[in-house]
Amino acid sequence: MSSNSLTLPEIELAYLEAGDPAAPLALCLHGFPDSAHGFDKLLPALAAAGWHAVAPWMRGYAPSAIPENGDYEVGTLGADAVAMIKALGNDRPCVLIGHDWGASAVYAACNLAPDLVDRALTMALMHPLGFGPQLLMNYAQQKRSFYMFLFQMQGMAEMVVSANDMAFIDNLIADWSPDWNRTETQKNQLREAIGDPQHLSAALGYYRSALQPGGGGGAQAAQRRAKATAPVATPTKLLMGTADGCIGPDAITDQSPFFTGEFTLEMIEGAGHFMLEDRTEEVVEKILDWIGTPSV
Repeated sequence: MSSNSLTLPEIELAYLEAGDPAAPLALCLHGFPDSAHGFDKLLPALAAAGWHAVAPWMRGYAPSAIPENGDYEVGTLGADAVAMIKALGNDRPCVLIGHDWGASAVYAACNLAPDLVDRALTMALMHPLGFGPQLLMNYAQQKRSFYMFLFQMQGMAEMVVSANDMAFIDNLIADWSPDWNRTETQKNQLREAIGDPQHLSAALGYYRSALQPGGGGGAQAAQRRAKATAPVATPTKLLMGTADGCIGPDAITDQSPFFTGEFTLEMIEGAGHFMLEDRTEEVVEKILDWIGTPSV
């Protein structure tokens, strides 16, 4: 794998890549608390299957830039993905793979530019129309999502999360994926992405934009949000873990109303939130099976 960067119309993003840049694009989008390195075990497999595998550090995560306007609206995340497809996709439709917040960005990108996406695979987060009601009405899920409400408290949240060398994050990940034994390298990679105050505030800004929309992005972000949270027509497979401590199985209701095209939901037995880490071989195989072999 190698690293590179790309200046998009609205933001500069750094990214990891593997495979032939002339090959069809498989764009992988990470979530929280994570970085482009969350796909370290997937990118080589995608490249070996014939894809140009790319995983950016999402806006606000170092070494990608922090947006001056503080825009982390989900539609804007999708617009970043669309801009990357246009820049790296060689004028061909791509496949999108997203985890957690990256899944939200995938749903958004599919709606913003459906002609640019052949297939999508998401992990560990339902469509926003499916997750939203659970956050509002499912008490068990409200307890699991306590951190989202904590993150609304600007200043205090930063203090809590950064204390004791980001022990809060260590505990959160342990709750979400009990079987993942993180290495020191992985912990350091996360510290490099969100360890300084500016980038930590940026990562928390995703949650502030989600629960308090209409912030730095203005009217353009609002328009994108409306389109980005609509039902998805792109063929999509959603993988969820039965041992996910972030989104419990009780919160996973029928998702088919939120997908107008081909849709499959598959539960991965024993997988936590970070299923590419605790069920690596099984999840990589399912991703490759879904996206298929790239057409030349």
